[in-house]
Amino acid sequence: MEIKKLYSACPICARKLCKGDSGSMVEICCPRCSSIVRVEYGDN
Repeated sequence: MEIKKLYSACPICARKLCKGDSGSMVEICCPRCSSIVRVEYGDN
């Protein structure tokens, strides 16, 4: 079985923020522009 990691980026400055598995949720502060970003990784 292949394990896939999903990556997320800040919608304001496009900095890569984190990676996660499908079904997970993360709230993170962007270190570049200080925006709060909430990421929900779906099943697809």
